[in-house]
Amino acid sequence: MADAESEASETDDPSLGSDTAPPVTAAIDFGTTSSGFAYAFDDTDLADVHINKWDDQSLDVEKTPTTVLLHEDKSFHSFGYEAESKYASLCEKQQQKGWRYFHHFKMALYRKEVEHDF
Repeated sequence: MADAESEASETDDPSLGSDTAPPVTAAIDFGTTSSGFAYAFDDTDLADVHINKWDDQSLDVEKTPTTVLLHEDKSFHSFGYEAESKYASLCEKQQQKGWRYFHHFKMALYRKEVEHDF
C-alpha cells in the first residue's frame, strides 16, 4: 500500500514528468564587477527572452554592480545600484558606521576559508 501511495503522489504532478519542460527558464550572471539576469517562458522563442533592466539614474542597463549592502544587524538592505547609492548617501552624512558594504566580492567566494570581521 505504501508503494502504491508513493507512486500515485509522484505521477499526480505533471511537472515532474521527464518530457515536460519547465514553465520558466532563468539565467543569472553573477559577475565580479556586475550582475544581471534574464528569463524566458517555455512557450516562447529565443527572440522573446526577457532581460532585466536596472534603473540607474534614468538609464536602463542590463547589469548592475555586484554590490550588497547589509543593515547594522546584518540583515539584507539592497543590491546593485541601490546599494551603492544608499551607501554613498550614508558616507556623505558620515552615518556609514556599522553598515556592511560588499563590492566586487565574487572572487572571495572561491576561497576555501574566508575570515569575516563582522
